[in-house]
Amino acid sequence: FAHTKNFKWSDGENCYLRKDGCAIVAARGPFHWEWLDRTGKVTWRMWVAEQSLQSGVEFDTEVWVMLQQRPGMSALILRENKLPKFISASDLIRMKESNQVGLFPATYRLRIKTH
Repeated sequence: FAHTKNFKWSDGENCYLRKDGCAIVAARGPFHWEWLDRTGKVTWRMWVAEQSLQSGVEFDTEVWVMLQQRPGMSALILRENKLPKFISASDLIRMKESNQVGLFPATYRLRIKTH
């Protein structure tokens, strides 16, 4: 994905850099990467997976909650037709609301209750 947006890996900085001063840096969970503008402000938080919407995408509940909380700066980067596809949280929410995609619970946790 970074290469398609003209970023190049910098070993010295340990991140992807672009000539205009933007950077893609490793993020602290649950998102994998953050896109920073030239001033260092986060413009996108990106969760990345080698999955597609056609096959289904599994992620933690925390990711969906954060996508909903900040749809203007959150996105998924998925694999569609063997290419990276950037899908903003705003688009995902619209797709869900218009029934183009469904959101299904994938896992449950059972544990002994403590009193």
